[in-house]
Amino acid sequence: MKRIVKNGFLCVLLLVCFCMTGYAANNDYSLTYGGGGDDIIISGTAKESMGNRQVTLQIIKEGKSIDDLYPPSSLSAEEVILYTKQLMTDERGMFTFSFKVDVPGEHTVRISDNGELLVGQTSFYRSTQEELDDALSQINAAVNNPSGIDAVINGNGTVEPNTLLSKILQLDMAKYSSYKTDTAFLTNLSARTYSSVEDFRNQYALSAFYVELSRASSADDVKKLLEGDCGKQITFTGKNAGVVFAEYQDADKVSVYSKMTGKHYAGESDVKDALYEAVIVKEIADKTTYQAKFAAMELNNDVLLLNIAGCTSLGTYVEQFKDELGKADLSDITKIKSSFSTLYNKYLLLNRQGRDDDGGSNGSGGSGGNRYVNVNNELIIDNENKSAASFTDLNSVEWAREAIESLAEKGVIQGKATSVFAPNDSITRTEFVKILMGAFEMVDEGAQAAFSDVSKSHWGYKYVATAVSKGIVNGIGDGSFGVNSQITRQDIVTLCYRMAESMEVKFPADTESEFADSEAISDYAKTAAKQMKAAGIVNGKGDNMFAPSAFATRAEAAKIIYELINFCRK
Repeated sequence: MKRIVKNGFLCVLLLVCFCMTGYAANNDYSLTYGGGGDDIIISGTAKESMGNRQVTLQIIKEGKSIDDLYPPSSLSAEEVILYTKQLMTDERGMFTFSFKVDVPGEHTVRISDNGELLVGQTSFYRSTQEELDDALSQINAAVNNPSGIDAVINGNGTVEPNTLLSKILQLDMAKYSSYKTDTAFLTNLSARTYSSVEDFRNQYALSAFYVELSRASSADDVKKLLEGDCGKQITFTGKNAGVVFAEYQDADKVSVYSKMTGKHYAGESDVKDALYEAVIVKEIADKTTYQAKFAAMELNNDVLLLNIAGCTSLGTYVEQFKDELGKADLSDITKIKSSFSTLYNKYLLLNRQGRDDDGGSNGSGGSGGNRYVNVNNELIIDNENKSAASFTDLNSVEWAREAIESLAEKGVIQGKATSVFAPNDSITRTEFVKILMGAFEMVDEGAQAAFSDVSKSHWGYKYVATAVSKGIVNGIGDGSFGVNSQITRQDIVTLCYRMAESMEVKFPADTESEFADSEAISDYAKTAAKQMKAAGIVNGKGDNMFAPSAFATRAEAAKIIYELINFCRK
């Protein structure tokens, strides 16, 4: 076990991210030194991981060896040993030495445990302040010049005795030679001026971190780097994917780390982009329906930057677009964007061609350019392009006005005649399904249904068939759908609840939301009524009564669908 001890603002990042001179790989101790007259801190674990072990530290002077204490040299301890100290390990067998060395030069560190040498020896270069100032000056003179930084690191200092700058900077030259093969490494080092040698070492550590991350070959490698001191400097905030990642359990994080391997990282933005991409791809892949996949894209559009708003231009093709998009290759952000763009353009063209083919009138009679549709065996004006403000009969349903006008503006609901919405009229099962599917832009032209009373030529067939394909409707039990039957309030909340479930919308965990007449609600609708009440989508008809078997009005249907849309967007 290794422990790095911080001394003020020493270059801890450097020591965590890579090994330098004075921090020998595989030793059971580590050395931290900022240069000049800073403290030298050596920490580690004794040979036996137990307390009360006697550990001895010896700092051997430059050019000397412990063997010089014995024949034939037989030098005195003062001539060989610059500093020595003994201490007892703590209960975990750990030790920490903190000391200063006044004599410049490259000195050897020797640590023994109860007289037995602890693994091996290493060395550090005790620099002078003049050498540090000289190194800093040379580094800053090479700003914006990667090859110039390389020349500085490989060169000598100008202060006597012209020591290698790599020693003054305490760099592991074997690692440096490896790092600089990545051109981004030296580019990062030469990107700015430095206020101190410690400042340079921290930037060196961060540049090395990006190289190490680029070379990571496993999720474990990425995890260690991102959870180390260098990685902790990067905050994944400001994007939805960062919030999602923060809430992941370890297994989910490992999946993200795995997707981050095999990429090149030149800086912080690359790391953020890679993590966001891994999270977004995972979120989309984990969804089982195309609606849920599209919802995941919407939530992460702060990164994807897709033309989500433009989907309203696809008209009745929007669900086919989403369905085909959900089946496309969405394994990285480039493919997500490409698939979205390609399919969007495809269905936009189809929708435009369809509108051109429709013309201005469907030939069903009437004047003034109105289009008519057959609803429940009667012709009514299709108000898709009429302003909601044209409805003059909403005074009796002020509680539903906003919902009716909003859905009408979107072309989801229509009036029964010019300026007439008929809010208190009942609504049939087919009419309600048409509004519900249109409100959530779920119209699958290729969907199939086998109800005895809904032929393929029926105006509501594609809406009913789509609802069947999504598991939203089941019929009334005798092989029929009840195409012209009035729909009850409990059936409305059931269909709306199933719609939310199909989109994997989560409802509040409220076990107290019961209507006073809950016993009158059919078993198949009890959960839906309870959950929709808890979510604030339905409120009852006064005195906390739900009236489950009452037939729903057009205003009630619009209000509930409108509230459901708002809830699903939260």
